[in-house]
Parts: sequence; C-alpha cells; structure tokens
Amino acid sequence: MNPGADYEKQALDGVRALRYLAARGDAEAAAGLLAVAVEAAEHVAALHDFPEEKNVMVEIAATARQWPMNLPAIQELQPRALACIPVGLGSDLPFRAAKGATKLRVFHGNSGPQLALTAFLEMEKIRTETAESDKQAYRDLWHLLPERLKEDWRILAALLPPLADTSVPAWKEAGTRWAEYQCQGRWKTFPWPAEVIDRAEQPTSSRKRGIETAVKEILGNGFSVIARRLPIIPPR
Repeated sequence: MNPGADYEKQALDGVRALRYLAARGDAEAAAGLLAVAVEAAEHVAALHDFPEEKNVMVEIAATARQWPMNLPAIQELQPRALACIPVGLGSDLPFRAAKGATKLRVFHGNSGPQLALTAFLEMEKIRTETAESDKQAYRDLWHLLPERLKEDWRILAALLPPLADTSVPAWKEAGTRWAEYQCQGRWKTFPWPAEVIDRAEQPTSSRKRGIETAVKEILGNGFSVIARRLPIIPPR
C-alpha cells in the first residue's frame, strides 16, 4: 500500500469512529468530527488554488461528484464561500453535471431526475466494471441466450454505450428493466416518486398510461437531462 492510500485509510477509520461515537451522543466526538471536516475542506480549497501549472486537485475536481467546502456562520460571508466552488467541478464525469441554460433540473429523493440519476449510477458501475471479454461473450452468444437473460438489466447495462444524447433510447430500455428489478415486477405497489404516479394517472387517447409506461418515459426524460452532448461533426 502506498503512503497516500495508507493515510487515507487511517483518516477514514478515524472519521467513522468519531461518527459512531457522535451518533451515540458523544458531544466531544461530534465536535471532533466537525473539526476534521472543516480542516480537510480548508486543505482541499488551498490545494485547488495552489499556483502550479499541473494542479492535481484541479484534475480531481473534474471527475468529482461532490466537493467539500466550509460554509461560514456569518451570513454575509456565505455567498463568497459558494463562489469558491471550482469552475471545472464535474466537467469530466460520465454524465452532464452542469445544468442547462433554461430549464431547472430538480434532484431530490422524490423526483424523476433523481430516479434517472440513481439508475444511471448503478448501470454505469456495471458498464465500466464489466471486462471487455465478457461483453464480447454476451454479444457473440446473444442469439443463444434465453429471453429472461436478454431482459436482465445487468447484462443490458454491461452492453450499453456511454450515456450521450444519441444513446438515450438504449439507456431507457435498460433502465426500465432496472426499474422492474427494483420493484420485482410489482409496478403498482412500489413507492415510486410522485412524478411517476402523476404521470401514470394522465390519460392517453384510450386509457391511463400505467406505472411501467410512466417509469419508462420519466427515465428517458431523466437520461436526456443528464446525458452528455456529443459534438455535431459537419459532413465533408
């Protein structure tokens, strides 16, 4: 183990121990946990601003899903702290972290975009961690697989291309199978986000949409919201 990884493990073990004690009412442990978090955020900010041509913290910020920062108790100083969020934060993530220019995206536990983000993160993990040899085996043997495996969300996820505006349909199909696995086929009784329920109740030309159709539509919309935009290459 290299020194950096060794120190990281020691630090995380200490943080988790403090959290365990704080959760049981240990005020000193809670204060210690806060002190560690504040100092760590200060070091991260200082390293990000360090004037070097190749700044490793800037590179890490580009692939970070979250960023620590200190929020002052003095209310007038809070806007300045928020202005210190790195400009490139999340710019190299496999999904679009920056919001669009017009429509606000809403990410919380009971929203369609959050459902799509959760599905994306689980499928992206499988997509990136599946060996290329295994992916090729799935492709070569696809015609021999039983239908239940052809609809297995994990196999579909492994074979997905990176999420981009052009690959949303494939992600929507795999995402629907992921959703079916989450609810174990019990579409009507699963605690879906309110947005899904509202969408399912909206009538079509002949009948209500239904939960599965609503989930599929909302996942597709959510994937479109977070999909990276591929550059348009003009024809020669």
